[in-house]
Amino acid sequence: MPGKGKGRKMAILSVTVHAICKADVSGKCDLLIDGSGIYNSNQAYFAHPNVYVNLTTEWTDYSFTWLLNPNKNAPWTDGDIKNLKFGVWLWSSAFTTGAAKCTQIYVEVENDDGTTYIVRPRQDWNPYGIFTENYLAVGDEVPDNDGSWISYTTSGGSIPDAGNKFLFWQLPRRKLTLQAEGYGIVPGHSPAPFYVVNTYNFIYVDGDVVTLTAPQNENYAFMGWEGDVSDQVNPTTSVLMNADKVVTAVYEALPPYVYLYTYVQGSGSVELSGDGVLTSYGMRTRQGYQITITALPAEGWIFDHWEGGGQNGTVIDDPTSIGTFIMMNGNASVTAVFREPEVPPPPPPEEKAGFPWWILALLGGTAWIANMNKKKKKNER
Repeated sequence: MPGKGKGRKMAILSVTVHAICKADVSGKCDLLIDGSGIYNSNQAYFAHPNVYVNLTTEWTDYSFTWLLNPNKNAPWTDGDIKNLKFGVWLWSSAFTTGAAKCTQIYVEVENDDGTTYIVRPRQDWNPYGIFTENYLAVGDEVPDNDGSWISYTTSGGSIPDAGNKFLFWQLPRRKLTLQAEGYGIVPGHSPAPFYVVNTYNFIYVDGDVVTLTAPQNENYAFMGWEGDVSDQVNPTTSVLMNADKVVTAVYEALPPYVYLYTYVQGSGSVELSGDGVLTSYGMRTRQGYQITITALPAEGWIFDHWEGGGQNGTVIDDPTSIGTFIMMNGNASVTAVFREPEVPPPPPPEEKAGFPWWILALLGGTAWIANMNKKKKKNER
């Protein structure tokens, strides 16, 4: 046996199938194992020792040990055990009459450090298919974990003695059904399923945790998840496959895109805001959404009014307000009209303080006349 080191992962040394059976009259059994990991609801790719043991009239533990995975001719792995099927073949005539019975089937796994553990099916003694619980008798020990019985009717050379019947057990398989309401793309899921049934149905092993991702599309809004998921709001969530699950990603179609074109008359600019994307011509938004429009006059200019509108009754809420909004019922255009301020007429000339001008003029004229008379008298002398 290889030496053990700290932290070394244990390897599987052997796998043994046990079946506790008996026959009231006569019967035979053979132990079966399938380590292929291939999922098929109607067939098992099993190996068997091909030793048809004669059953006794007492409950007896019949077993067989495989050192290698017979389906792969390689050492066993943890993944092989997780996907393992195992069972017992019972001689047809004794089985169908109820003379041959099986009370337990289980697997014993031995690690290379000498430790062992048991893998048991659940207590489900009514296998699927043609069998009834009359053919199985519950013994003193009761299996305590989950699993599923599967019965097969086979033909040809795929199992010993064509036409005989056997019981098989496998770890339970859980079906995950994924749907998308309002948007036809199936949500992403990882890890990859054990088996793909079709576009919407996937088989996982019991206990798997599957991460789901809602596809994104610009024309659809993701509204949430329906079903047994860890988070029903976020686009990424997970589901525990401890039973068959149906999960639906719910979408809501978004309104179509509409476009607002902006223009300017005069000198200034237009500022847009809202739930949309700014473009070189204005803004792209959804039908029914609101866009706020604000006029920004250039220096020396003033805002006068808005002009425009659009399809389906799209109108500017307040054409006289420098900041207003437009409800986008369809494609629309708006023009911000700017103007220069009006120049006021010149004011009248200001009057000088003191006597009125006509008094000053009269006084000046009187002084001139007096001066002229004075000169005349001087000349007469």
